[in-house]
Amino acid sequence: MAHYEENFDLNETDVELIEDTIRNQIRVLTGKKLKLADSDELAEVEDTIKRLNMLLGKFHNQKIWYSQVNQTGVPLG
Repeated sequence: MAHYEENFDLNETDVELIEDTIRNQIRVLTGKKLKLADSDELAEVEDTIKRLNMLLGKFHNQKIWYSQVNQTGVPLG
């Protein structure tokens, strides 16, 4: 059975490209969803959109966010 790497060597540009590609796929699927009638395929497309949004969330939650701080070390509003 195959094993997956736990750590990946990706830079900011790589992550940005992956995120942009996922967002583009969500746009394509949303357009497809609007054309579908109530069917099994519609449910499948909605599930895929949901999974892609959850994947974007995982990327977002793993980022280290920096904020500007003033002289006291407290982040600015």
